[in-house]
Amino acid sequence: DEMCEMRHQKWLQAHAKRRDRHVHEVYYSLGRVADAERVVASHAEKLELTRSIAEAGALDPVKMTETAQRGFSKVKRGLNTLSMIRNAAADRAAAEGKAAFEPAKLKEERANKARLEKAQSATCLELRPLTPKGAAKHIRSWKGPEGTLRLLRSSTPWIDQDEMRELGRQTRSTGALR
Repeated sequence: DEMCEMRHQKWLQAHAKRRDRHVHEVYYSLGRVADAERVVASHAEKLELTRSIAEAGALDPVKMTETAQRGFSKVKRGLNTLSMIRNAAADRAAAEGKAAFEPAKLKEERANKARLEKAQSATCLELRPLTPKGAAKHIRSWKGPEGTLRLLRSSTPWIDQDEMRELGRQTRSTGALR
């Protein structure tokens, strides 16, 4: 790689990363799932912490200095104003028949959950790949040559004729092979 020119070296490095992601697709998909789960869990944890602080604040007031109390009340007024503006925007949107007003936190939470669902639905994480719609359904299963030969008909050369009749029956009944 060192003998190549600089642009080609950069391309080789980028190609090695892409190839690694392609070859070890399951590993990277599981990493994306873990990251998305971590984000959703941290969001839920922050929400729970906020609720517990709000409940504890109502029960057990914190002792603050007068300056801190003034600053806190200023922040509280700002939050109340912001809440009133959001409620007014939601009312206006409902009156106009538009989609409901959605705060950024809810959008973020919904986006995080969608990210988690997308990460979990990666095709490489499926145990068995989905069968395509046009896949042929075989008359005999592919279990190997150890099939039981209980019937004379299944051990004689006429088995091909039986299979052709079965295929014809399936085609007539459904209009195509299943």
